[in-house]
Amino acid sequence: FSQLGQINKAEADSSANDQGPRLYEPGYDGMHRADTRIDAPKLVLSAPDFDRFRAFIQERIGLDVTEDRKPMMGRALADGMQVSASDTLDEFYRYLNLSSNTSPVWDRLVSTLTVGETYFFRNTGHFDALAKQIFPKILADREHLGRRVRIWSAGCATGEEPYSIAILLSELIPNLESWNVSIFATDINRDALQKARDGLYGAWSFRGVERRIQETYFRLNSQKQFAISDQIKRMVTFNYFNLVSDPYPSLTNNTNAMDVILCRNVTIYFREQVTR
Repeated sequence: FSQLGQINKAEADSSANDQGPRLYEPGYDGMHRADTRIDAPKLVLSAPDFDRFRAFIQERIGLDVTEDRKPMMGRALADGMQVSASDTLDEFYRYLNLSSNTSPVWDRLVSTLTVGETYFFRNTGHFDALAKQIFPKILADREHLGRRVRIWSAGCATGEEPYSIAILLSELIPNLESWNVSIFATDINRDALQKARDGLYGAWSFRGVERRIQETYFRLNSQKQFAISDQIKRMVTFNYFNLVSDPYPSLTNNTNAMDVILCRNVTIYFREQVTR
């Protein structure tokens, strides 16, 4: 399969004037983010406690909580201690050790540690490369070979990335109904996956996105949320998947025969050797 790794910025910039669907405002870099705040008691971790839980979490679920996210780790552990009624870190460590990786306590810990912000067409350099180089070549090659495209958004969070891909393909393929387009979107944050399946977004998820895109593919509901269109929603399948422990590529979990894999949003949580 063709894998989308790091796109050469200069190469992407050189094609900036190429023809393609207009998806976001000129000059929009798609990289700004707001601070994430988690409502949990504060817990200042000692260096030994941080190192112990960092190694434990990486061993169990593959996430590497780097030094700069030490405050987030403290909030996540404080929240977990509160929910599990653990009085000490040692007690919570034992509780986690006795719990399966798919248990509610681990789900909550993962949810707290991987809370991050995403939005539609984030990182426009990648989307420019997809719109002007990668997808046109794939579509041209498949035009007379079954008209089938398979894409995997690994680490999809609340769904903005895979839905952005679906919107982009809808813009690029005029006869979309005659194509078999499958977008497989996965994450280990079950709360985020549920939000993705709901397909409801606030205005902040559209910063920098062309108004035409928002008006074409979303509708404003009575709660002033933007609901993704049914056509776009049907193009994406969301599932829980741990890239460190679950097998792939595999027919059994639909991770086989991918044309493009987008994994930039998840590799930031892995050590280099795990990513490789």
